[in-house]
Amino acid sequence: SPLIASRDAISVWEKFAIVSAGLNYVSFKSQANNKYVTAANAGASPLIASRDAISVWEKFAIIPLTANIVKINAH
Repeated sequence: SPLIASRDAISVWEKFAIVSAGLNYVSFKSQANNKYVTAANAGASPLIASRDAISVWEKFAIIPLTANIVKINAH
């Protein structure tokens, strides 16, 4: 299912490991199913944790905006 921010509390379905994807990119690995989050179709499709390996659409850049806020861009 697509990733939807709809929970009031954190459980296993809301936990992701941040994995280095090289060249200042990271990937997000779901703790619920051990799959990587993908922004398939250049981000036109919903984000979903469905990939077994990191490729182009599984890389994200974390851009600091303020001390407590970041922006996440798909590769």
